[in-house]
Amino acid sequence: MRILVVDDHLPTLELMRLTLTSFGHSVSSATGVVEALELADTDPPDVILSDLTFSSITGQEQDGHALARAVRSRPGHESIGLLAITGVVSPSELQAAIDSGFDGVVVKPFDLESLIERIDALGHGLGRGRSDQ
Repeated sequence: MRILVVDDHLPTLELMRLTLTSFGHSVSSATGVVEALELADTDPPDVILSDLTFSSITGQEQDGHALARAVRSRPGHESIGLLAITGVVSPSELQAAIDSGFDGVVVKPFDLESLIERIDALGHGLGRGRSDQ
């Protein structure tokens, strides 16, 4: 399965790449919305895993919510599974992730086996019921 991981924290990107690759997935990575959309347009992934918050870049909306809205608005990307990964656990933030287009939210710290199951379900078109956790 092709997975795109989006996070502005390079050690997190590398850890996710190594982990997901060890489970047999093909992994690409991006550090922001523009780069992620370019990769998704060039070689659409089955699933995008994205942090919700990125370092701010002046004049640009750069966060996971913007990414989800952009992916959902692009023709041909309707079948991409979107999974938010966040350390924020407030009910309003979880709902905001779902409202922006994510199929689900995984809260850090997470169980690796559960994350892989969620990725696999999204990648195979299952679990697209906009559920949280």
